[in-house]
Amino acid sequence: WGETVADNLGQDTWLHEGLATFSDTCYRLSRAQDERERKQIFFALLNRAIPIGNPRTPSILEGGAKHAPEGFLVYERAAYVLHTLKHILGDEVFDRSIRTYLDTFRGKKADTESFIRIIQRVSQEDLGWFFDFFLRGKRPPRYRVDFRNIDYQVVGTLYQDYVPRAFRMPLTLEFLTNQRTFRKDINVQGEKRKFIFNLQEEEEVIRINIDPEFKILAVRPILEDRWEARALRLEATQEKNFLQVEPLLFSILEKYPDNVHILHEVAQFYFAQQDWDNGIETYKKVLDLRPRDFSFVALANMAGAYETMGNQELQRVYLEKALAKGSSMYSILRSLMDKLDKLKKKKKNGGRSERNF
Repeated sequence: WGETVADNLGQDTWLHEGLATFSDTCYRLSRAQDERERKQIFFALLNRAIPIGNPRTPSILEGGAKHAPEGFLVYERAAYVLHTLKHILGDEVFDRSIRTYLDTFRGKKADTESFIRIIQRVSQEDLGWFFDFFLRGKRPPRYRVDFRNIDYQVVGTLYQDYVPRAFRMPLTLEFLTNQRTFRKDINVQGEKRKFIFNLQEEEEVIRINIDPEFKILAVRPILEDRWEARALRLEATQEKNFLQVEPLLFSILEKYPDNVHILHEVAQFYFAQQDWDNGIETYKKVLDLRPRDFSFVALANMAGAYETMGNQELQRVYLEKALAKGSSMYSILRSLMDKLDKLKKKKKNGGRSERNF
């Protein structure tokens, strides 16, 4: 994007970096084997786009203009803004808008305002509220839901935090009941929207998932539970209160057994107790889920566990697997390459380290 369509740097940095990250994510989604893998890709992007606790940060435009240390603003967060825009406009209108932008500015300089003008002209919608909030705002929205089962109906309120009154969003609620799973679309404007849906006889809603396909840049319960899992693991590591923390941590895992980030916290919880076998088994569950980005993390940590256990053969196996996966974490890659190189030299020297010579 920075080559075909040139742009000013500064506050317009998000245009090429965000569009490039968005395009990369779209490619990964196109190669996903199933819906579970698509959700993993979106959740990984969301996890990088919103820091723990959803603090106020510079806006996306400020992040580029001030070269803010929060680099995720012009990469992952900007990319997720584009995914959210695609959700609002629909695939056909969004794709047509992006093609028009590309054709109009091929070989020319573009800026944020020209991008917004094209999106609004093609979509024939006034999206000032959207761009004002997501490009100039300090934090994404937060969604939460309260509900009750009353006389074969589910009655509840969907809350939309940190947004102005004019902010509106179409989203999907997924209802998990004692009999089935079903979805309902709902539009919420301002701070909240009440809802009521009929249920079948003897049916009760157990949990409601907000935006289950991760189409919107927003904090939602699954992300907050992922943060809580990390906080619990760090507390247990520091305070050594493993028995008290374990039921809390595993109750989160029970809600999201296929979330690789929460499984990672559980594995590290085991490692903090030097329970290497259970930690490794947990990372094997991560690998069974075939996460594109997180496999490297799992393999690298398994190699580290085998190193601590003194099993150099399995350490070497998992170092090689991790390096074969690759990662953008170059300092960790370099460290793993150095460890593997030392193991190979030691094996070549008959198990003796280089200092013996």
